[in-house]
Amino acid sequence: MPMPTLTPAEADAISRFERGTERPQLEAWYIKVALGGGRALQLRIGLIQRTIGKKEARAEVWVATTGLGEDGREHLALRTHHAMSEVRMEQEILYVRVGEVELTHGHTRGEIQDPEGPDRIRWKMEFTRQPQGFRHLPSPWMYRSSLVPAKACSPQVDARFNGRIEVGDTTIEVQDAPGLLTHHWGSDISDGWVWAHCNAWHDTEGVVFEGASTRPRLGPLSLPTVTTLHVRMPGERFDINGLVEMMRTETRPRDLSWRVSGRTGDRRVEATFQATSDRFVGVDQVAPDGRVVHVITSAIADGAITISGKHGRGWTPIVNAVADQSATLQFGTSGDTFGVPIVLR
Repeated sequence: MPMPTLTPAEADAISRFERGTERPQLEAWYIKVALGGGRALQLRIGLIQRTIGKKEARAEVWVATTGLGEDGREHLALRTHHAMSEVRMEQEILYVRVGEVELTHGHTRGEIQDPEGPDRIRWKMEFTRQPQGFRHLPSPWMYRSSLVPAKACSPQVDARFNGRIEVGDTTIEVQDAPGLLTHHWGSDISDGWVWAHCNAWHDTEGVVFEGASTRPRLGPLSLPTVTTLHVRMPGERFDINGLVEMMRTETRPRDLSWRVSGRTGDRRVEATFQATSDRFVGVDQVAPDGRVVHVITSAIADGAITISGKHGRGWTPIVNAVADQSATLQFGTSGDTFGVPIVLR
């Protein structure tokens, strides 16, 4: 039976991990679901082939909830580690199963139990699929070349989730909750980054923002910061990730906030995101060479965006929108976490 024809977004989501090779590689899928009212779920499925220490390929899953459950805790984060014998993958469609956690095109389900306590998170959700996602890198060859050590894309940048989440004995019904699916792979991770996403703005429909500012690596060298942006509004979408555009994009991370602005053609976008330290969840991520990067993520950050159009010699705002505890803001750093504790190491 011939394989189904994949959309560009579906093709971007399938696994690139190669079993049985000892070269450094890693791959991860990340899902965020915004449930409103300062509530959210995050899920990450990761695979890694290390070059030092325990060199056999491994997998891990972590899931974190914010504002869910009845015990008064703001966050609950659980993680499991797995041998590759517990991993099932396909490379012609998206199918990844690690232990009790499964991800396919438009569907995820799973359960993680704290081995040392009663905490448990279980979920089963369907999510919508659009044919075109966002590729952070500007050229297709960059996704095929080993010269680019880290590839990033968001196959579903504006998804809607439906289903159920269980946190302990509490059940949360999920109905048309905004979120996204991202996919990362390659031979290394960046030395540091800032990433933000929002598709749930107050009183504003159809606006999507995703942006990332990273310090990529080339072998042992850390390269200059690169910033890419993606914007959607009713009837229009545009990327700011060309070489000239990236050079003039302004990025200003400060503590637990990020301000960014860029333009392409007759469109300009300005965005800010911020959250207090108690809204973040901290998780350590290990690179194939053993470097540890602290990844701190708020799935309930605040944000604001202005999209403007060129008018004569000036700019006229087309869209102004704000996000109240519904944006995602993430920092990857080997240094200061600005008061955010690392809860999963």
